[in-house]
Amino acid sequence: MKRFYTFALCLLALMTACNDDDDSVKVPEAVTTSFDTMYPSARLDGWLAWRGFMVADFELNGADHQAWYDKSGRWYMTDSEIDYRSLPAAVRTAYQNSAYSSGWEIDDMEELARAEMDTIYIIEIWQLRSQLDLYYTSNGVLVDTEPYGYGDPTIWVPAAVPSAVKGYLDSNYAGYSMIQIVVDSGMTAAIINYNQSALSVQFDSTYKWLRTVETISESEVPEPVMSALAGSEYSAYIIRAISRTTDSTGETYTFALTNGTRNVTLRISAEGSIIK
Repeated sequence: MKRFYTFALCLLALMTACNDDDDSVKVPEAVTTSFDTMYPSARLDGWLAWRGFMVADFELNGADHQAWYDKSGRWYMTDSEIDYRSLPAAVRTAYQNSAYSSGWEIDDMEELARAEMDTIYIIEIWQLRSQLDLYYTSNGVLVDTEPYGYGDPTIWVPAAVPSAVKGYLDSNYAGYSMIQIVVDSGMTAAIINYNQSALSVQFDSTYKWLRTVETISESEVPEPVMSALAGSEYSAYIIRAISRTTDSTGETYTFALTNGTRNVTLRISAEGSIIK
């Protein structure tokens, strides 16, 4: 649980440096009641205050955990240290079949249980001087890959789903589950788990659908698109990733390419035209 635990240690160090009072974090009674109800057998190590959330750092069944609440006592998520055997079979299979299973070593694993959203499983891997965090859903969909310890853990705190967004998803993606809601510059992206894929369904400020972006495999790319790539100046480059974007004008395919020293992004229409 090093990725989230490092955040806890850094915050504790900051609090210690700024406060001599051990009771500097005031935890509302509603929060402690909620925590005690959820984890009656836990050994509480302490509380952290972070961006409006109250975070309980505790031990249970020999493992480290962090539970996140708001000040009203509402639970949002719990990050738990787990071992490889505790990963869902689908996650273990997805990892074993990935490019990361060869040449990389597993260092740590976490389970991120969240209110009304998919549980996320994090596998921390390392290779020489490189460390990565792989984020999987419980059915083995890889939804994100980030450098170890990247970013703010609050990005995984469940956010409210606007009713218009939920209505669109319910109508167009039957059986989906929610991974994450991201709001940036007035735009909303719903990251969903649908048909064994992670889709980014994007909306404007009025919640009108703009586009859907999906990471796909080479076998899912239409022949005219692959032919256009083969006839381009980047035909000898290695494909790192492919995404398909669907909007009101149709489909486009975006390739992340590399030749070892240079990285290139190439967009091609479904008809096989390279988009400048």
